[in-house]
Amino acid sequence: MIGSIVTLENLYLNVPFEAKDAAKDAGAKWDASSKLWYAPPGLDPLGFRNWWSFLRPAFADKDRIKAMGGKFHPGIKAWYVPAKFDYDEFREWWPKDCLKYLFNDRFTAYSRMTGGGQSSVFFGYDLTNNAECAIKLYDQGDEEDGETTVAFERELDALLQLDHPNILPVLDWGRHDHSGQYFIVSPWMRWTLDDLLNDAETVYRAVYPMICENYELEMSEDGFLNFMINDDSGDDWLEASDEGILGDVLKGLSYAADSSIIHRDIKPANIFIDVLYNADVAPDLDDEPDLEKRLEALIKAGKENGYVTNEDVAYAQGEDEEFDTALNFYSDLIMQNIEVRDRLTDTTLVADFGASKNWSLEGKKQATMVHLRTEPWTPPRTDAELFFERTWDGYAWGVLAIACLCEEIPETREDIDRLLDGRFKEMVGENLWEFVSRIVHVDPDRRPADIKAVADELAKLNDIRREAIGA
Repeated sequence: MIGSIVTLENLYLNVPFEAKDAAKDAGAKWDASSKLWYAPPGLDPLGFRNWWSFLRPAFADKDRIKAMGGKFHPGIKAWYVPAKFDYDEFREWWPKDCLKYLFNDRFTAYSRMTGGGQSSVFFGYDLTNNAECAIKLYDQGDEEDGETTVAFERELDALLQLDHPNILPVLDWGRHDHSGQYFIVSPWMRWTLDDLLNDAETVYRAVYPMICENYELEMSEDGFLNFMINDDSGDDWLEASDEGILGDVLKGLSYAADSSIIHRDIKPANIFIDVLYNADVAPDLDDEPDLEKRLEALIKAGKENGYVTNEDVAYAQGEDEEFDTALNFYSDLIMQNIEVRDRLTDTTLVADFGASKNWSLEGKKQATMVHLRTEPWTPPRTDAELFFERTWDGYAWGVLAIACLCEEIPETREDIDRLLDGRFKEMVGENLWEFVSRIVHVDPDRRPADIKAVADELAKLNDIRREAIGA
């Protein structure tokens, strides 16, 4: 079990004097004879991650350790890593208690972010490139073929099948050598939709420095927050449901449905949002007057980097007023399968397929965890509902739509109805209100058949709305 990841022997630490109170509060003890702090047996070694330093006995490798910067402590007769060196570089000699947080000799956990239920999620790093990652560690439980093992296998099966820009990808997976627990590693995402709905100000304050740095924004932080939170320009519904968060979620779920996979546990905490900065990649073209050669250079940069930015395209076009009749840069880039991005892009990804169901396995032995539910994002599991599982992702999308536009997270079915018939209806009008009312209807027979039907009908309604407002 996850709670059993504890120290089994004294884990000696390199605690600076100014951190001694913090180490003591975490449960560390003082060894007066060696003048060292240590974590005694029974504590979570991750709670002392900042002070990991000592290595397990490695006499045969002492020369290598010394050459890398390691020092020998005569008091406990063990090698350790001075603070100025990276302890991760010495993972070959980590003690067993530390190895419990090293996965496939590549990913290491730094802090526990969430826990409970069937798994815990840790923030960590990919030691091959120092990229941030999330490590999901499953509680193995007492049964080899128990519910948690089934959840791991189901989620892994889904993630390995689903390769889509709006589904969180998997970087690695396996069964941990030192704990026997299953794990899945994915890229680290900074925020969830739950964060945005609960505390948009904190999210935007974190984004503000990135925008200032890359766009030379002449706007105060408070002015930026006011703009982001209170901006009433444009059409909120189209911005959210077409190219925004709701649109991205719908694309990811529709793609999963094409692979016969339904998620069944869509909620704000399972939807990740990240803001990425895409650097310009166009080469220096100031001395190249020929537009065709500029385009060739742009395409070459796009192939090497996987994308170009809109600013790259504008720079490559230069100031030639005859560009529109000379070359169509965007068409040529599309022909070469080169993506054109904004410098700053937000990415929405659907995650946590632990409760998913793969309909292609229907008829085979498949524990489905059908009663797992987070109120109010999916309907109550009545006997009738069990025949309408394919509507559940659409139902959850409808509740998300209500929450996003009303900027309020409903907690009960009564909250859904209050928001739906109040502020939501005022914002979107009769047609879209009727559409979302059917998606979240308490009678499952009234809902669209599946998430694909939701997407198809939404596309038609959005086209009508766009035409009506001249967008």
